[in-house]
Amino acid sequence: MKRMSKTILWISIGIALALAIGLIILCTRTDGNWTKIVIVLCAIDFIYLTMAVQIAAYRTFRYNPKKIKYPTKEFKGEYETLAEVLRKNGFRQRKTDYGNSFIKVEDTTALKCVLIDDPGVFFTPKEEEVKDEKGSEDLKKCKVFVGIEIFSMIDEENRIKLPDFSFQGKNIYYTALLKEEDHLVCLNYLEPDEAFQQGYHRLLDILGLEEVSQEKQ
Repeated sequence: MKRMSKTILWISIGIALALAIGLIILCTRTDGNWTKIVIVLCAIDFIYLTMAVQIAAYRTFRYNPKKIKYPTKEFKGEYETLAEVLRKNGFRQRKTDYGNSFIKVEDTTALKCVLIDDPGVFFTPKEEEVKDEKGSEDLKKCKVFVGIEIFSMIDEENRIKLPDFSFQGKNIYYTALLKEEDHLVCLNYLEPDEAFQQGYHRLLDILGLEEVSQEKQ
């Protein structure tokens, strides 16, 4: 049955159903050993029907989710120079197993940029204790948090996760960019709400990223 096409499988179900009805009628008109034979044939037929209907229903009605087409945006920028640019603009740097994390507080806005050179390690993080009392005190006064994670590379298995990195809430806007050839691309561009516009564009300006194009759904 596994090699049968859906059409042939449904046709065989129809034939088996008609055969079952015929055998039931025949059973009422026979006696002795013939009745026993007909009953056995009925049992075999019903077993086939049960299995065939389950397989045919699974093949016909199984859920095939549609691939979501997200809006994208491209940026001109040099990934290799970003770490130096962030340091020169006063961002505090923290080295990690997968790259470098940078953060800076301007007034009541926290700006964060994470440069990821090893996505394999990034997606299998280790617990690490980070003590930054000064940073914690600065963050307490922040009313807005804007963050961008930038991947220098990624494998196909983890690439499909990047659209989920774009989100915003009451006090936070977060997104992810991926280096592709000579540009950076956001695989799920989410227009920042008014509360995040200033911080978002400020971070882009610091990074020297210039918006190129946007593809809408």
